[in-house]
Formats: sequence, structure tokens, C-alpha cells
Amino acid sequence: MEFCIVTAAAGSKKDAERFARLIRRKFNGLHRDKSGFKLRFVTDGDVVRAVFEGDVAAYSFAKRSISIREKLSLALAEYVITEKEADIVRRLVSREYDFTDTEDQTVIVESCLHLLSPEIEGTEIRDRRCGQLAVHIRSYLEENSELNLDGFIAFRMKEYMDQIRETLDYVVDEYLLDKQYEEFIGLLKYFVHFQETQIGVVHLIHMGGSEFTIYNEHMMPLEAAVGGVVAQIADNELELGDVIVSSLISLSPGRIVVHTLEPEVQIISTIRQIFGERIEMCEYCPRCKAFPGGGRKHGNQGP
Repeated sequence: MEFCIVTAAAGSKKDAERFARLIRRKFNGLHRDKSGFKLRFVTDGDVVRAVFEGDVAAYSFAKRSISIREKLSLALAEYVITEKEADIVRRLVSREYDFTDTEDQTVIVESCLHLLSPEIEGTEIRDRRCGQLAVHIRSYLEENSELNLDGFIAFRMKEYMDQIRETLDYVVDEYLLDKQYEEFIGLLKYFVHFQETQIGVVHLIHMGGSEFTIYNEHMMPLEAAVGGVVAQIADNELELGDVIVSSLISLSPGRIVVHTLEPEVQIISTIRQIFGERIEMCEYCPRCKAFPGGGRKHGNQGP
């Protein structure tokens, strides 16, 4: 007789095959089980069922059924995370976030799935999520002989869904910040494009870390023009009042020579975005030796 039935949505034949394949993998050799347990799969439209059968009157039924529920719970948990999680994320983005643009939705879904991937999430966290799912599924199967997997996830797996929502919230926040940043950079680029040049050349000296100094073409500090040459820039942040960016915009130079051993830091990348073709990156000129770190070229120690 049937003692356990698991139903899952299958939008295609391949979905049904993946479900069956993962379950079978956990129960390889069940057909040879002397306790009389059998496993078969039934596909009906967009639904696939895993049907476990066994003789409840058999002496070993109780003990063997416990083992089967444990294996099945783990198999279903793995199936949810590896096969269903992408659909869950897409559904949450569509229903719970106000993004009407398909491109926005796609970026958010892909970013969330990237964070939930084994490479980024890590084996330990992924195994813990899978284990938590398996415990809840097993608990349900101990009291019920039928399980609708999709309904179970939606209505009984609050902890699991909250973990997904937490990751999505983080992704959405970062995405919105990035969009605001890009819009702000665009406005600054537009302003600089139509701004008249007021000084021919300035040298932007990166002193290391987040410290910068501005000099004119004769390598004299531009203290009077800038009102404070050294600027402390908060990494990964850009506000209209940030000293270096606002100083360069106020000076409106025709050319900006950037002297740095760290050309990839965020603030330099931002300056390059804003000023575009006006930027000239110094490839370690003699002037650089006069400044802190000047004896090093691209990480190599000088004499």
C-alpha cells in the first residue's frame, strides 16, 4: 500500500525528470529491498508524484520507514535548493518588489542567486540551510502521508523563505544604491562636459589610502583655490560635498594628471568616470618619487 506520496510542480518533462532523478539517487537499490518497499513516479500534466509503497504489516516496516523518511527529507531539501530556489527567487522579486522593468528584475534575481551559489555562500552555510529544510520536511512526514512540496515551502517554511528574503533585501538595497550612484555620476559628467576650462593642468597626487593632494602645473600646492589641499575620502562613498571631487570640478582643469600606485581604488575610478578624456594616468614619473610611497612601483620596493 502507499504510505508516502510527495507532489511537486513540474513545468516541463525535464523538470519531472530532474525531480525523479534526484529522488532515485537517494534510494538507489530500493527495488532490491527485502522489506518490500517500492518507489515509483507518476507524471500528471504539470505535476509529478513520488509514490512510496510498503507493507505496513511487515515486521521491518516501522524501522525501515523511518530511514526512508530521513533520506526522502534530505533529498527533497537538496531538490528545493538546487532546482527550485531560482524559481522561488523570481517569484518573490515579481510579487514583493516594485520593479516593473524586466532588466531590473533579471539583474536582481541573478545577483541573489549568485550570493546563494555554493561558491559564494559556502558549503557550511549551504549545508546548514539544507539541513534546516530537511528537519522541517521530516517532521511533517512523520505526521502526514502526503506532502505537496510547493505548498509546504510557501506556507510552512517561513524560516527558509525569510532567509531568501533577507538575501534579496540586501541585493535590492545594493542595486538601488548603485543606480543612485550611476545617476549621480551621470549628472556630474554632464556638468563637467559643458563647463569651461579654468586652468590648464592639475596634478592629483594619491598619497596612499584615501589621502590626496592637488598641485598646479608647476607642482605648487593649490591651497588657495581648493581651500584645503589634503582630502580624506571615505572608500566606496561619493557625496556632492566630497572634497576632492568638488575641488576638481571647481578648478575645472583641461587636464588632470593622476599620480597613484593604486589606480583601481574607488575614488580614482570615480574621478576617471566623471572627467573622462581629461584624465591622464601617470605611469610612475620622476615627480612621484618625491611623495610617500614614491620608491615603490606597482608594489615593488625601490632602493
